[in-house]
Amino acid sequence: MGHVDHGKTTIIDWLRKSNIVKGEVGGITQSIGSFKVSTRAFDGKKSHLCVIDTPGHAAFQQMRERGANVTDIVLLVVAADDGPLATTLEAIHQAKHATIIVAINKIDLPNADVIKAKKKLAEVGVLVEELGGKTQCVEVSAVKGTNMEELVETISFQADLLDLHADPSAPGEVVCLEAYVDKRTGPMAKGIVR
Repeated sequence: MGHVDHGKTTIIDWLRKSNIVKGEVGGITQSIGSFKVSTRAFDGKKSHLCVIDTPGHAAFQQMRERGANVTDIVLLVVAADDGPLATTLEAIHQAKHATIIVAINKIDLPNADVIKAKKKLAEVGVLVEELGGKTQCVEVSAVKGTNMEELVETISFQADLLDLHADPSAPGEVVCLEAYVDKRTGPMAKGIVR
C-alpha cells in the first residue's frame, strides 16, 4: 500500500518477473489484483506469498480499504524522493490491524533522501527500527532490483514469526475484493481465499 507512483506495482513486477506496469492506463493501477508469489520461507523451505496490489490514487480509497482488511502484513511503499504523502497516511490508518513493513523505494534516484523519508514516517507514527522503533524497513530500488531479495526475506521472516500458514485441507472462505461487469463474460469478481 502507499501513494500513487511510489512503485508498488513495480515491486510486484519484480516479485513476479512480470511487467504489469506497462499495461496500466496512465501508469496508474486502477483495479485491485492478487497474486501468489513463490519464494523461500526463512527456514529455507519453499513457500508462497499472497500479494494484493491496491491502487494508490485517491479515487480508489474504498478498494484500498477492502485490500487492507484481508491482509496480515502490509508492505507500506514510500518513495525515497517523496516520503509519505496523503495516500500513505491513509494506508497507515487502514493498516493499523496488520503488521507493517516499510519499503523505501526509488533509492536509485538522484534526489532520493532515505533519512528524510524515515523521519517523515516517524512524524506520522511509523517509527522504523533504525530510529528506535519496531517497524522493519528495507531500502530498495524495484527498477534495479536493489535489496529486493532482502525485502522478500524480511516479509518471509515476519510471516514465520506470525505463524502465517495456510491449511489447504481446512474449510475456506472467499473474500470479494472487487466486482464488475465484463462486456464479454458478464459479472466477474476478484477474491481471495482465506
